[in-house]
Amino acid sequence: MKDLSSITIKLPEETITTPGVYYPILKALAWEGINIIEIISIGTELSILFKSNDVDRAFSIIKSLTSSVP
Repeated sequence: MKDLSSITIKLPEETITTPGVYYPILKALAWEGINIIEIISIGTELSILFKSNDVDRAFSIIKSLTSSVP
């Protein structure tokens, strides 16, 4: 598949044992109609693969979620 981009989110260590951590992120992207090509989760890193034309909007949505976190 061509024209793909990814966003990687570094999560706090305690999220490894916390259920539902990805839900707010994925829900916000779905509500905005952004298609996710692939999700890769390794330890405290979450990488989400998008079509390149969706990545800027996806980044803005994810940033708005994290900007309210102290």
